[in-house]
Amino acid sequence: MAAVFLDPGHGGTEPGAVTADGKREADGNLRLALILAPMLLAAGHSVRLSREEDVMLSLSERVKRAWEWGTDLLISLHIDGAGSPAPSGHHVIHSITDKRGERGDRLAWLLVRGIADATGRPPFARSGGPVWTRRSLVLPWLDYHSVIRHAIQRGIEAPVIVERGFVSNPDDARLLFDDEYLIMQAGGIVMAVDQYEIP
Repeated sequence: MAAVFLDPGHGGTEPGAVTADGKREADGNLRLALILAPMLLAAGHSVRLSREEDVMLSLSERVKRAWEWGTDLLISLHIDGAGSPAPSGHHVIHSITDKRGERGDRLAWLLVRGIADATGRPPFARSGGPVWTRRSLVLPWLDYHSVIRHAIQRGIEAPVIVERGFVSNPDDARLLFDDEYLIMQAGGIVMAVDQYEIP
């Protein structure tokens, strides 16, 4: 069983991506986390959230809370956006320090497949695949995404960012704020955590 730290991205004065009809990514991320947490507990995992209400936290504070708690896995929940309505589907980002088949890469693929199986919706059809990494443009030996970079620096196992869909895609935008769909997404995440083996 795993100690899972859920980080619903954004919050407070930081809304994240916003749908055409004004729904905020921060609220969708938090709603999913509040649905997901009891499901993980019921599966036998221990769970902590970075936030349980609409507040803004720095990325370093989120990771500090995860590290102090002693998390095995840090899963940061987000929603993506694009310049056109075409991109759709979920994808997962892990650290550049994890090669294919290692820690974060393994968890990322379990999450991609789990969410696809649970929702019946395919992942984002990006050219490099739905699991990927990104290097800092300034310091290419570090991760681009701060939450992953801070987590790796603190020795947290397998930090990942789950981009659950695109606010810019009308179908995704509708589903990402629908409780029935969020329950399915949560089920896919639980499935992935159940299958992930802590080293």
